[in-house]
Amino acid sequence: MKSPPKDRDYWNLGHFIPIAVELTWITPATAKAADLARDFRNLIHPAAAQRVGHPCDRGTAHQALAAVYQVERDLRTQAPTRAGGCLCEAS
Repeated sequence: MKSPPKDRDYWNLGHFIPIAVELTWITPATAKAADLARDFRNLIHPAAAQRVGHPCDRGTAHQALAAVYQVERDLRTQAPTRAGGCLCEAS
């Protein structure tokens, strides 16, 4: 993957995942789950699911949700904190 744009407003999930691993905010296993969720996200459109031959069903939705929970857990336990809580919490 090429380097992310300098302006983080133009970053996407594919840019954030490897950076989070490099900073040890998420584990490599969580990064794999997040990448799978990113791939499955594209299956929401029925034509896309049909083109790639992979159903977008409850199972795929549960896999994506599991990735969200893994990222949340890793950020809660591994990301640096700011005053009063995890980096991922709203201030």
